[in-house]
Amino acid sequence: MEALMNTKLYCPIRGLLNVDEKDKSGLSFTEERQRIELVKFLLNKKKYPKELFQFEYIIKIGTSNQKLRADLVIWKDEKKEKVEIIAEVKKNGKHKEKAAILQLEPGKKLLNAKYGIYFDDENNYLLYNNDKYSITKLPDYGFDFDSKKIAINDLREINNIDSLYSKLDQLAHNKGFSKEKRYEGIFQVILAKYYDEKYNSKNLKFISNKNTFKNFTDLYTKSMQYYNISSQIELNSQIILSEDVINKIVEVLEEYSFMKSDIGVIQTFFMKFGANFLKKDLAQYYTPIPIIKFIASLIDVKSNNRIIDPAGGSGDFLVGILEKYKNSDTFSLIKENLHYWDLSEDALKVAFINMVLHGDGRTNIEQLDSIERFDYKNNSFDYVITNPPFGSKTKWDGSNEIMKQYKIVENEKANKELGILFIERSIKLLKENGILIIILPSGYMNNSSMSFIRNYCLKYRIIADISLPPGAFKGADTGVKTDILIIKKEILDKDYKIFVEAPKKIGFDFKSNKLSIMYKRDEKTGSFLYDDQNDKIIDSDLTEIENKFKKFTYDNSIKGFEQKNNDVEYSTVLKSQIVNDAFLTLKPELYLNNYVKLIEDINQKGAVSLKELKQQNKCKIVITNSKSIELVDEKEYTYISISESKKGYYSLENKMRSWEISQIDRAKQKAEENDIFISYLYGSKDKFFIMTEKDADNIVVTNGMYKIKIDDERIRLSFYIFLFTEYFSKQFEAFATGHIQTNINIDKVWEFKFNILNDEEFEAAKKMLKSQIEWKNNYNEFNNF
Repeated sequence: MEALMNTKLYCPIRGLLNVDEKDKSGLSFTEERQRIELVKFLLNKKKYPKELFQFEYIIKIGTSNQKLRADLVIWKDEKKEKVEIIAEVKKNGKHKEKAAILQLEPGKKLLNAKYGIYFDDENNYLLYNNDKYSITKLPDYGFDFDSKKIAINDLREINNIDSLYSKLDQLAHNKGFSKEKRYEGIFQVILAKYYDEKYNSKNLKFISNKNTFKNFTDLYTKSMQYYNISSQIELNSQIILSEDVINKIVEVLEEYSFMKSDIGVIQTFFMKFGANFLKKDLAQYYTPIPIIKFIASLIDVKSNNRIIDPAGGSGDFLVGILEKYKNSDTFSLIKENLHYWDLSEDALKVAFINMVLHGDGRTNIEQLDSIERFDYKNNSFDYVITNPPFGSKTKWDGSNEIMKQYKIVENEKANKELGILFIERSIKLLKENGILIIILPSGYMNNSSMSFIRNYCLKYRIIADISLPPGAFKGADTGVKTDILIIKKEILDKDYKIFVEAPKKIGFDFKSNKLSIMYKRDEKTGSFLYDDQNDKIIDSDLTEIENKFKKFTYDNSIKGFEQKNNDVEYSTVLKSQIVNDAFLTLKPELYLNNYVKLIEDINQKGAVSLKELKQQNKCKIVITNSKSIELVDEKEYTYISISESKKGYYSLENKMRSWEISQIDRAKQKAEENDIFISYLYGSKDKFFIMTEKDADNIVVTNGMYKIKIDDERIRLSFYIFLFTEYFSKQFEAFATGHIQTNINIDKVWEFKFNILNDEEFEAAKKMLKSQIEWKNNYNEFNNF
């Protein structure tokens, strides 16, 4: 889809309009936005020619000066002598009845139009011979009413799933059905609806007519027989909801297609409906839609390829494959080759509903312990895509005899972390040249204590390591920083390139609890940017990374992945660079092109590190964060925590007695004049300062910061000024490791590259520090006053 990057609406007939998507309140769509949705429906679904559309058509009422204005009319033919369709559009359903009585119905009568349409994107209907129908009943251009069966291509995608969900629930609630019965009944409706879209796609039965309830009953009976084959949920043969409720729900749903709707829309419905239906919090099963789509976009699945998720959870990665290929000729074959394993009975139920909502539900679902069944179906799959449980608390509790089968922990017998074991289990499942895509904690790839994991992975061909931002899986109640690791089950003797990336933006606000979708905005005005379908453009680096990866696989002729010879640059690291590292560290941020260039730039300016300066005996340098304070009973101290410092500033307002200080585990470090303190946490890399108090005997600093003593003033101020620059921020990001609290090791502080100030810069730095001290003194005096 072409991204026009415009802040206004685009009409497929009139072009770019000077109209916003939302009204002045920012809460509702404008009528123009809704009119364009109707235009797209008539153009794309019903094939009415552009030349027959006329907007804002004036209708004269008799011989008087009174007039009606039609939002849209469509002429019968190019002669434009007779109106075929008149449409009244509203931004919402608030004035639906009034619009029909005062505008649509009299307008249709005055023009003697064959059809009338009311449209607000939710309460839409077709008027024909004074009867109301779903707008899907409008015949295609050139056809008569009821001359053509309603097919799935006549249906619209769902835009506002929240509103639709609430409407279904309210219809059942109004008739007194309990919450439990409502959701069981709605699930029956969904099964029937999906079955109809799947097997009656050219002649749909899920429509509102005189036989609505009978048709629905027949559909549900057939769907129950179909889904019962692999259903993880006991399906009730009795229809739960009453006939009048079923009729109304069918009336609401008949114009929409679940199977054609976006995966994000269906996931929203799934997270709400599934939670109520199963009476479970589904947060632990949450996988971000942008990541699901991204992973599916990378691989080139053939009809005979077998795909498995051996730690299936909600089945989201398999759903991603279904979504990618749902309009493909090979869809039915690909669908049959999807396999799902999970130990949890609850997970199987969640996955079953998720699969149903994405048009399947009969995937090869098995309940089993993938780790225990270490040799089950080995060498059987072309792709393994998985996000296994990980972390020090997620340990496998099986026998030591089975653990002997896992070579990845051969020298780490005490380590039974599931995330680690699933790496080997997944590779064993693959055929020769099969592909593994696995979500892992970043620490697996860069913590020095976990080099044994990289050592195992390097036995095979590592295709890519993509470092996701912290919080990417916050919706699953985990703040663990993760990577997407891609491995091909082949052994290469020669050196090769590994694709590396580290997206900053992944399409949603992972820093907030709401995890709201983030859209591109105009930098000057803040207005949202739209594509040619008037959809807001998601603000994500993943699309760009997808294109880079396709170019990488094209250049390196790597089969099994999508390839594209596009004009983009990408970042790589050689396997030999990883192997030659003492800890086999695989950290994408260290090898990104922009970071490599940054280091080259600073090195060209004569950059040095603290380690080099110490080796050259240029000055005395000490770095520590160990205990260095001995508390004196009853003495008052000032405690500086990480939160009480930022970009050179520190607060002296946190006064405590020695006994209070002693109860704070991190309050360990003595401060002296000219000591530089920097936080070692990635999320607090802007927390640093230089101690300017001449008498600092009563100041205690957290050991969550490294203390750096440099006895040469020029070098000390050079390093301090460096902390304010992008050079520091980028190096900190590249050096930071771990996945729970991403941080830099003390050894890396010695490796920061910075430039020594020249005479002019040195004098300016001294003046800046002097001003900083004066400002602090003035502030303290004012505060004390």
